[in-house]
Formats: sequence, C-alpha cells, structure tokens
Amino acid sequence: MLSYAPVRSRGGSVGLVLAAIGAAGTARAQAVAPYDPPPVAPYPPPYAPYPPPYAPYPVPYYQAVAPLPVFPVQIDNGEPGSAIQLFVDGRQIACSAGCSLSLRRGSYNLAVTDVDGNQSRQNLNLVMPSRAVVTPANHAVRITGLVLLGAAAAGAMVGLFGMLRADAISSSADCTLNGNCQDPAPWIHASEIGFAAAFAFGITGFMLWHANRTAGVEVTPLAEP
Repeated sequence: MLSYAPVRSRGGSVGLVLAAIGAAGTARAQAVAPYDPPPVAPYPPPYAPYPPPYAPYPVPYYQAVAPLPVFPVQIDNGEPGSAIQLFVDGRQIACSAGCSLSLRRGSYNLAVTDVDGNQSRQNLNLVMPSRAVVTPANHAVRITGLVLLGAAAAGAMVGLFGMLRADAISSSADCTLNGNCQDPAPWIHASEIGFAAAFAFGITGFMLWHANRTAGVEVTPLAEP
C-alpha cells in the first residue's frame, strides 16, 4: 500500500514570505524617527516706507528776498523840442518837459526823438537818487561819421592798389632781366597817401559815429531838497 508525505503548496510558501517581508518593513518604518524639516528663516520685514517729503521752505522765495530800494529820479530834457519817453514795466511815461518820479533800483530804457523825428535810445542805470539830463543823438554827425568810414575804406583800397602796382613794377621780367625798370615811386606815394587817409578818416569817422549812435544821458546824484 503506497503512503504519501504531506507537501505544502507553493502558493502558501509565497504568502508566508510576503507576510514576513511586510512585517519586517512595518517594524523598520516604526523604528525610523519621524521627518522633522529644518527650521526656515522668516521672511524679512517689508521695505521701510518712503521718507516724508522735503520740508517746505520756511518762507516763500519771493517773500524771503528783500524788495529793491526805491529812489527819487529827476529827468530833464537837454534839448528843447525833443520828446522823451521812459519805459517802466512795459508802460511809457512821457518826460518831454521833464518829470520827477520814484523808481526801483535797476535799468530803464529811454527813447528820445529830436525835432526832425530821428529817434535814439539809451539805458538809464539807477543805483541811487539821481538826476538825468537826456539829449538826443546828433543824426547829422552820425551820418558824417558813416561817410568818413566809407572814405576810409576807399583810401585803404587805393593804398593796397598802389602797393601792389609798385611791387609788380619792381618784380617785372623786363626790369629784372633787361634792367628796363619803370619808376615805382608814384605808386608808392599813392599807396602811402591812401593808407594815411584810411587811418585818419577811419579813426575820425568811428569816433563821430560811436559818440552819436545812442542818445546822451548824463547822470548826477540828486541833491537833497
């Protein structure tokens, strides 16, 4: 009679192995300490608020500046029949017969018209109580100065032409090779006369024109009453 030994099935052995592995993993998991994350530094505080606006000026600028002093002014007409106008803050003040007024320290423009209708201008610089005698520019003398300046230019051209002509005569081929030289003396004299006239007319014309290109304003301290 045959007898059979008990044999465990393969499926039961695998189950036991898996159960053992699970028990070992559970025990290992229980043995490991729980995860403790490292401390994190707190966020920095928010940016500080903007500084307060600049403190206002203690006194507005236009109030902090001292006002300009005011001086008495006497304006007299130096040429009878001429018309004088004074410009103050965009206003025209007629002073043909002379005027007395009070003005702040500063510069003021004067327009003077002579009896022939020719106008000239000049500035009145006021720094103290003053008396100003105003005369128009001499239109005829100014024109004479311009004419003399034109004559000076013509004299300079004559002098330059004479100098160039004398140089051309002295350096000509006929003179240097054959010795047949013309006399350059007349041209040299003409050049000298032209340059001398240009110098004299130029200086005189400029002085006449410059002295009469603007009106005349003679300012003297105003005498105390």
